[in-house]
Amino acid sequence: MPRCLAAIAVMLLLGCSSPSPAFWGAEAVPVMRDGVRHDIYVSGGRVQLIRLGSTLGSTLSQPEAGLSALYVTLVGEATGCRVDRRTIDMDQSVMTARLICR
Repeated sequence: MPRCLAAIAVMLLLGCSSPSPAFWGAEAVPVMRDGVRHDIYVSGGRVQLIRLGSTLGSTLSQPEAGLSALYVTLVGEATGCRVDRRTIDMDQSVMTARLICR
């Protein structure tokens, strides 16, 4: 029974968008691309993108370099700002970076 509860907890958490402490209080801007939701948080000239859901079977199942380009594009569309590519810190589900807004 404990294994079952743990599995349910993990499944519930996979669908949650919880930004890092630096972005607490920032409102999520949801962006859909190819059936996959991405939440974008902006705070103090920085941005955090969180991918919700799996990219398996999606056209988004790309290598990390492709995801970086996609995430930069999504942030630009949602914020009207550019991502300072030198500041990108990311894995397959989360990207954090500085914004360049003019």
